[in-house]
Amino acid sequence: MKYKVGDKFTVEIARVFKAWRASDGKEEELYELKGFKYLVFDGRGLFALKRAGEDDNDHILTLKEWCYLRGVIAPFRDRTTSIGKYGTHDEYGDHEHICFTFDNDDCMSLPDFEKGEMYRYMEPGREYTLEELEL
Repeated sequence: MKYKVGDKFTVEIARVFKAWRASDGKEEELYELKGFKYLVFDGRGLFALKRAGEDDNDHILTLKEWCYLRGVIAPFRDRTTSIGKYGTHDEYGDHEHICFTFDNDDCMSLPDFEKGEMYRYMEPGREYTLEELEL
């Protein structure tokens, strides 16, 4: 089965399977597309397009990081002005965390993670726009 995506191209479905959304536990159909590396179409629209053979560092975020951050910012998307990765050091070692900055200059940080373990392609101390992170 083929689907036209926008005005640019058509995709072909390789297989269909059922999955449960973590957000609400409801079942939905997912489609694996021919010629693409990741599952990208869930019946509601295209949400991540990655062609087979693309290098993972063609993007700042891995697909897993992208999906997580997209879900976290969903309620605050219209207020989020930037996202950055920042480092900290304490008696337990070096850590990093992700921080969201909002239009009123408030910010929200996610829990710390080991330095270099996650968000490897984000530069520490740099603020990224949602567009730069393809969110």
